[in-house]
Amino acid sequence: MTLIRDINNILKYGKKTTSYKFATLLSIFDYIIEHPTEPPVNNFHFIPIVYLAKQFISYYYPFSYHDYYQASLPADSKLVIINYIDKYKNEIKSTSDMGNEYINKIKTNREDGIFWINRLYELPRKLPLKLIKTIWKIRKRILYQPLKYLHNVNGELIRFFGLINENTKFNSPYNEHRKNAMNQESPESMNWVSLLEYERTYLTIDDITFNELSRYRFWAGEVILKAWYKYIIEGEKRRNAEQKDFSHIYKLLGYIYSEEIVRDPNLISAYRELYQDLGLNECLYSGERLEINQNYHLDHLLPWSYYPVNRFWNLYPSISEINIKKSNLLPKLDKISERIVNHLEICVRNRLKDGFSLINHDLQYFYKILQNEIDIEVHTREDELIIKELFTFIKSEWYNLRKLIPGQLFEYD
Repeated sequence: MTLIRDINNILKYGKKTTSYKFATLLSIFDYIIEHPTEPPVNNFHFIPIVYLAKQFISYYYPFSYHDYYQASLPADSKLVIINYIDKYKNEIKSTSDMGNEYINKIKTNREDGIFWINRLYELPRKLPLKLIKTIWKIRKRILYQPLKYLHNVNGELIRFFGLINENTKFNSPYNEHRKNAMNQESPESMNWVSLLEYERTYLTIDDITFNELSRYRFWAGEVILKAWYKYIIEGEKRRNAEQKDFSHIYKLLGYIYSEEIVRDPNLISAYRELYQDLGLNECLYSGERLEINQNYHLDHLLPWSYYPVNRFWNLYPSISEINIKKSNLLPKLDKISERIVNHLEICVRNRLKDGFSLINHDLQYFYKILQNEIDIEVHTREDELIIKELFTFIKSEWYNLRKLIPGQLFEYD
């Protein structure tokens, strides 16, 4: 019950606080959704603060186009994080990097721009330096507020998470770790996996609590979004006599989870072309051969709505009608396991060849981020071992989701 009380205290405390508390909780649960079976290190899980910063951009970017209540601020003021996002939007409008299709999409879209920003994290290329600088400023702001205040809410110590900075003695006070973390210099341009490795400060959650949070992760996200929605509405009613269309607020809060924005044609096309070059042209479910000019889909084996991962081990060719029928159901594994392994084998055995950097990047993410195996050298690891570890991981994630997702399993007849 201590865990529930801690979360409840954070959600309810303070009429004049900012909405940062909701974003912090939501980012913790989003991390768990992306890493539900993450192995602990010394009985702890470590959430990089820079991950929280990335998620804060996802939550607040759509709001940056609207003047909705987010804190008890003067009428002409905005949240600092929204100011940082506004500055980033203005900077990229003047950029001359016209060769980057993602930057062009960000420049020419409004709320949808966050969809294209989030795709940048999944690619092996370096992140634009302007984006890294924005992430790092937001990271520093999170350390200053809300992490300065969420550790102790209304006189009661919040125990379900801690904070650790690698350059600070382990047994030092929470605020010493936090203050030292703010001194880490902003990095130069690098890809997202490297940026996560560059981070030296983490939220810490013990393994028992992490597993408990994992059981609540889908339910908790809805609770936090509803609490944030209520917070905005109450703030709007206090500062505005006239009534607004509040239905739009919930759309903005759920923007990052929208089904319409997960199927990035650029990213999916990159995997599709990669699979065609590798001869991966069979439907995962029927085994039917797919032609290059055929309008087939790339299916998320573990459904995106429960497992938001675009990586080669979760994306498989599928006849479009079958994929639509599967929807967000978990598939039965026994009849498709051989095809899954074949897919993994072909990808892994070609990972070091020219033109297949996306596979190698995905493997870096798998070992260093999902498995916490920082010292593993992917390029020298045996193919057979990688294939075995990937398939074991897929099955582990499948069984974990099976405990949480109600309903029947999908099986192609």
